[in-house]
Amino acid sequence: MRMDRGVCQRIFARWATIAIVIACSGCASFKSSPLEKARADSLEKRQMAGRLEETKEATATPEDKLAAGDRFHREGREAEAMQAYLAAIRMDPDSAQPKERIGFVQLGNDPERAEAIFARLIEEDESNGTAWRGVGLAQLSRGDLDASHRSLVRSLELAPDSAGARYALASTLGLMGRPQEALPHAVRARELRPHDTLVANVLGMSYLLSGQPGKAEKVFRQVVQLMPQDATYSNNLGLALGVQGRHPEAYEVFLSVGGEQSARNNLGYTYFLVGQYDKAIVEYERALGTPGDDDFTVLRNLNAAIDAAAGDSPAAPAAD
Repeated sequence: MRMDRGVCQRIFARWATIAIVIACSGCASFKSSPLEKARADSLEKRQMAGRLEETKEATATPEDKLAAGDRFHREGREAEAMQAYLAAIRMDPDSAQPKERIGFVQLGNDPERAEAIFARLIEEDESNGTAWRGVGLAQLSRGDLDASHRSLVRSLELAPDSAGARYALASTLGLMGRPQEALPHAVRARELRPHDTLVANVLGMSYLLSGQPGKAEKVFRQVVQLMPQDATYSNNLGLALGVQGRHPEAYEVFLSVGGEQSARNNLGYTYFLVGQYDKAIVEYERALGTPGDDDFTVLRNLNAAIDAAAGDSPAAPAAD
């Protein structure tokens, strides 16, 4: 299973508007056919809709543009979201909110640019907790965990009830190898945002890394029910089962979202995590003997398990 260490990538969608112009010719003395009348009615409706949109556009407020940008962003229509946020800035250049939104859009594409946007906002107002959260997320995306930790702590000082800041701080602390410190932040983030699968996933990982795989299993099962098509959550559930020694169940979960090679590799990973290196080696060898596209990853994991079994310092294994 791949433990996501970056900001979630979003799918960008572009919309194209096609204008169809229907030209009608004839003489007033001729009676319109039903088809011509239907076309004329359709054209009139489109023209009315167009005029209505023009009216809405003319009376739109910065708040309207911000709301439209948020809607586009949720729908993955990033180009249109950016246009809406830029329009909000033109209407109200002093507002920080559309600039913050642009920074968050940039996080998944260009973390350095996003960090620069948030840094400028902090220069303008050091009490902007959202900007501190954005900087922390950008630093997290770049792998600068210490800087991310400092920024996110500052964000929480300014906005203690920010689920986003607590979720991000829990992620950073988990990656820093401090799951016990991450856990209360993850718990609070889940309380603030109970239906967010990303927040729940971080809570599950925090439980798992804190030595509470049973609680992690419960959380991951809830997430899988919400997002059964996402292999990451199912694989994390399999990991929680494997760490509890329930390897047949773990294998079935892995197999339900991937091929046999991937499932064997993931099962080997669960053995590796609990120090059962001989069993990990067996599973990695089985994975290599199974058709699949992950031979390089499996071979690297096999070598890590062999090194660990021999008492050497193993390279970090990778799961699917």
